[in-house]
Amino acid sequence: MKARRILTAAVAMPAAVFGPLLACGGNSSPKSPDAHITVYKDAPNNQQMDAPGQPVCTATASYATPTFGSPQAVDYPATGSGSAMSPHELDYSASLNTDASPDIFVLQLYAGYGAFGSGDIRPGTYQITGADAAYSTCGICPFIVTDLHMTGSGAQAITDFYAATGGTVTLTTVAGSNFSGSVSNLAFAHVAIGSSGPSDTPVGDCNSAITSGTLSAAIVSGSAAFVGAPHGPVLFHRYF
Repeated sequence: MKARRILTAAVAMPAAVFGPLLACGGNSSPKSPDAHITVYKDAPNNQQMDAPGQPVCTATASYATPTFGSPQAVDYPATGSGSAMSPHELDYSASLNTDASPDIFVLQLYAGYGAFGSGDIRPGTYQITGADAAYSTCGICPFIVTDLHMTGSGAQAITDFYAATGGTVTLTTVAGSNFSGSVSNLAFAHVAIGSSGPSDTPVGDCNSAITSGTLSAAIVSGSAAFVGAPHGPVLFHRYF
């Protein structure tokens, strides 16, 4: 089975003890993430309880039809072969608000997974269901990360991860100089990030949604360093 890429992250526990790199499914030995950024998960910063006994939900309940800010799309060709193969990947990301620590929408696309079956990333309209509704198996993988910020060590950090549980993604152009598409009625649920990666089971406390949105960004080759991008060299990249 070809190697599956996974979100590269280290978990910041309340005592600021960082855990191992995350790997979810497949080969448990992570590859070096090249020049891609390592994303840390912090405990919530200056968050207040909504009400006594209620959870702190760091994502907005609905982003409605956001203006996706600072969009970027990065294309990674397939590499390796056999069990060491990393599939063709295309990552789109954009900010959902203008906060000092913004929430970020990410759409990761993986050839050979989810609705792409055994084929390459291709245009089409896809429902987030079945394999695509679980982060460990998705080929079409929308998610939201909240409160992107820098740590004292200079690494980028997030507070929470919200995985897509339903909705529609339309891919219009996925090759050449420009990535384009749209999303509608995307539903997201807060999931925990543990030692084996983002969980496929919602925590059951917080949800979010994007009613509709238009995706568009120039495609940049992932073989380049891609330094200075608004969401880091590459905000998320999955390996193992």
